[in-house]
Amino acid sequence: MVKASNWRFLFSPSFGLVLQSLILLVYPCCKFTYATDTLLPGQFLNEKQTLVSKNGAFKLGFDCSLPQDDTLFCGLGIWLTKSLYCYYDYIPVWLPDLSCRNCYLSSYNLSVSEEGVLHISGTDGYHDYFYSLPSSFTTTTSISAIAVLLDSGNLIIRDQVNSSMVIWQSFDSPTNVLLSGGYLGFNPTRGKNVSLSSYSFSFGNWPTYTLSLDAATRKRGFIIQKNPDGPTFAGTFPRWMDIHEDKHYALTFNDADTYMYLNRSGFISLVKNGECGSVLWSAPKSACDFDSYCGPYGLCTLSGSCTCSAGFSGFAPDEWLPTGCPSNELLDCHNGSFTRREVRFYPIEGIYRFPANSSSSETRSMEECEASCLGDCTCTAFAYNATCLLWFQELRNTVVLDSVSNGSRMYVRSAMRQQNQGSGADPRFTSLKEF
Repeated sequence: MVKASNWRFLFSPSFGLVLQSLILLVYPCCKFTYATDTLLPGQFLNEKQTLVSKNGAFKLGFDCSLPQDDTLFCGLGIWLTKSLYCYYDYIPVWLPDLSCRNCYLSSYNLSVSEEGVLHISGTDGYHDYFYSLPSSFTTTTSISAIAVLLDSGNLIIRDQVNSSMVIWQSFDSPTNVLLSGGYLGFNPTRGKNVSLSSYSFSFGNWPTYTLSLDAATRKRGFIIQKNPDGPTFAGTFPRWMDIHEDKHYALTFNDADTYMYLNRSGFISLVKNGECGSVLWSAPKSACDFDSYCGPYGLCTLSGSCTCSAGFSGFAPDEWLPTGCPSNELLDCHNGSFTRREVRFYPIEGIYRFPANSSSSETRSMEECEASCLGDCTCTAFAYNATCLLWFQELRNTVVLDSVSNGSRMYVRSAMRQQNQGSGADPRFTSLKEF
């Protein structure tokens, strides 16, 4: 009679791994999913195998995202298992922090040591990679570690006996997705400062946009920045959003039915699980909400494109630089003012939002407003609509409508010698104002 202990071995996770490895030798084309969420010391996970959380919502293993634009990714990661093939659903929620973060590891082995180190070794067909997580860990307590993929999508390395002893977790290094239970900001217990980063995988591993917490200056505040050193957007998570705030300037996201997603254009969205296209909240409203998105003297249309007015050089849309619209010729001051022979004002029609940092002038007419600007060599533009607005520095954050049939009007000062110049200027903003 076979002992019960021998039968129990046949249903253990160890036996399942051994059986799958034997079958792979005979049927190498097959891909298997473990009926377990746990990886034990001595077990190996390869590119044809996956761990699945107990609720079936997440898997750890090899997969490919849908081939849209430059977002194609194939490799090892944590994925949503029941995607509706939405672009934002079919992306990894965690990737190993390899030296080449977007490497296609066509073959790999993943294992966990008893000391609590996750080892990854693999190849992309050209180079071999070896990586360990965490890279350094010391403890005076004797442990026997395991890796577990939780129902939240968080992969943790913990002690087998003391489940509260967590050595490492994937929530400390998310991609551009913040899952329920994940956090942003500084965690003093783990010594991590967590942010979200969106990547364009076809153009190296440099993040296109990064979202970080800014709770030190604004309650529930965050900052999205285009990398490297690009324009920024300062926003606030709404009060109705289920977020826990702590005194260490960290926010924990707690809504199990949704997740946050930072796309490669710098927009953060709250998306409902399992409902393609169900966006409950997003920010910013437009790319024009990024500070100085089109650079100095650049005009940002509501559709998010950049253009230039007359007297300023422009760029093709795919060549737009943060330098904005350089002036074709510098103005010369004579005794602190200009003469009409030296200066003209070009109108910009269809203003949706005036540039930042305007000053008011107590004038009663359009002519007086123009004269106030003309009489000061530091004045760069003016607008009049019952109130006279003057600008005395570079014009930034000017937003115009896509159609100039509506909106306000402002006038930008330009040297007379510039009126026939300005290659690349938008034809909607090239009329010369005569007085």
